[in-house]
Amino acid sequence: MPSEDQPLFRDPPRDPPRSPPAPDSESQPPSDPAPAPDGPLSPAGSMTLGGHLEELRRRLLLCLIFVLPLMIAGMAGYRYLWELLLVPAKRALAGMGKPPEELGQYFMMLPQGPTYPLFAVARLALYASLMLVLPWILCQLWIFVSPGLRAAERNALRRIFSAGAFLFAAGVAAGWMYGAPAALRFLLPFSADLPAVQNLYTIDEYLSFITRISIAFGIAFETPLVMWALAKSGLLRAAHLRRRWRLIVLGIFVVAAILTPPEPFSQLLLAAIFIILTLGGYGLVKMAERPAPTRAE
Repeated sequence: MPSEDQPLFRDPPRDPPRSPPAPDSESQPPSDPAPAPDGPLSPAGSMTLGGHLEELRRRLLLCLIFVLPLMIAGMAGYRYLWELLLVPAKRALAGMGKPPEELGQYFMMLPQGPTYPLFAVARLALYASLMLVLPWILCQLWIFVSPGLRAAERNALRRIFSAGAFLFAAGVAAGWMYGAPAALRFLLPFSADLPAVQNLYTIDEYLSFITRISIAFGIAFETPLVMWALAKSGLLRAAHLRRRWRLIVLGIFVVAAILTPPEPFSQLLLAAIFIILTLGGYGLVKMAERPAPTRAE
């Protein structure tokens, strides 16, 4: 008989816990090694600041490798670059109904020193080489920033980069072929009709006038793309544009005054281009706000 201190039923003895069997190296297939990181960033994104700066330096050197030879080639063919520089003035003269032979009667460029023509040609060759190498520069910039982006961000920025390069180049060409000649066609007759006054410009003044208008047109042509990107990211709405259209028009005139030379015609011309492109961007914003069509299952 069990005593009062002892229970009537006892739990059966439990087996001690067993450790899992050691894996058999012969029966287990060898695991594949972790893939090596591809690109400037590791999978964990552990690149240091020094590594980022080193990668940026390498990308800049790859851009200079293409820019410098093209610039030297442009300086070697300086006569063709000089004819390209005179295109806006000749188109302005043609718009005035004057033959190209009379260019010297309405327009003259004076060097400020013996080295100024050389520096002007070098500057023009630099601008031309940068425009030609712009796709390569954007490609290097894309290689630098793309490893830190998600897949959706990479797809969106790839389209934005491509469209932005095309629009900027188209804007620069439009400013060089149409914007600057229109401004000169408006300005040259004023001084030509005044007695004892001749249009004498320094090379630097003329080159700055032409390039400033061309770059301003290139920036203006980016307006629809910027508006569409902001609308796709949810930062811009068509209702906001409708409510603040007066401020937008005022801002356009302020930006046009900053980007163009200090004369009224080119400012008004660029402001008109900005307004037209902003209206086109408003249409893109409306399209971006439309819900995506749902597919019937």
